[in-house]
Amino acid sequence: MTRDERILKYVARQGAAPKTATSGTIGIEIAPFFNPLLPKAAGHPVLVLDVLDRDGLRRQAMEVRKVSAAVADGIEEVDMVGSACEIAALAGAKGIAGQVGYIVSSHNFEHLPNPVKFLEGAAAVLAPGGVLSMAVPDYRACFDHFRFPTRLSDWLEAYFEDRAKPSPAQLFEGAASRAGYVRPGRADVLTSCDLSREDWRHFVPDETIDAAFSAWRRDLAATDLPYVNTHCSALFGETAELMVRDLIHLGLVELEVLEVSGTHTAEFYIHLRKPEAGARPATDAAAYYRCRAELMRQISGRIGAAGYPSGPVTAVRRWLRTARHRLKGRAK
Repeated sequence: MTRDERILKYVARQGAAPKTATSGTIGIEIAPFFNPLLPKAAGHPVLVLDVLDRDGLRRQAMEVRKVSAAVADGIEEVDMVGSACEIAALAGAKGIAGQVGYIVSSHNFEHLPNPVKFLEGAAAVLAPGGVLSMAVPDYRACFDHFRFPTRLSDWLEAYFEDRAKPSPAQLFEGAASRAGYVRPGRADVLTSCDLSREDWRHFVPDETIDAAFSAWRRDLAATDLPYVNTHCSALFGETAELMVRDLIHLGLVELEVLEVSGTHTAEFYIHLRKPEAGARPATDAAAYYRCRAELMRQISGRIGAAGYPSGPVTAVRRWLRTARHRLKGRAK
């Protein structure tokens, strides 16, 4: 299965049979930049949501990412300009709230300063049966390697504050804990590695804590901070699944979990669905708490890079162990 197939496995696409029905015909792709999963040019009925319009993205692609003008010219028109946290309002202004068949994003969710508001908005935008599918980096496999995982309380705090930009504490954490991956015998520093095949011990922390602390103190004295992009969430599959299931149980997000994958190379995939109209099952508190306890046990054994020495044999054993635990936990 290719990367695109993993992300889009539950999405109804032209010329492909979905694994689950999606009621709407319109899709939304969040921040595809110059590499869309579902390009309009290929005939996909998709609207693009991004914080910049096409001209702004084109300039950023050439000046920051150093792509060619030809590649930048391929950036498609942005239909909704704004933060993904405001997806409900942006879709409402387009008159498509409750009519969207799918929402897809790649490496955007971890940047959102208010993930709960985004998930709440996605549920409002999707048609019954519609799906939200996201590729998210495993923090243990990228430059966030030395961070601690994000907690549900972090998400809830941002939600109750109606946070619209990363906090000074999040900016500090991202900068002070940033690391690079250095392969033996190589001079270049990479931003990620393949956890199943490479040795996580080759992550090297940047020496940036002094600058990060100075920036935090400076920000505390500022009255109107600019938006600074950073990873607001540090996640891996089990932590993301646990927090999403908790949000559903608490009644904050009207979605259901289709699948949260294991880590593939340096990322995992989250697939959520809006329940069909009138088909929401009665809450089974006992089953929820059994599943929650199993996820918490798995997280306890996976914090940091424990269980990821290197090599494909280890990866296969880990995959089998994870699959067995999940099947056991959800069968109860």
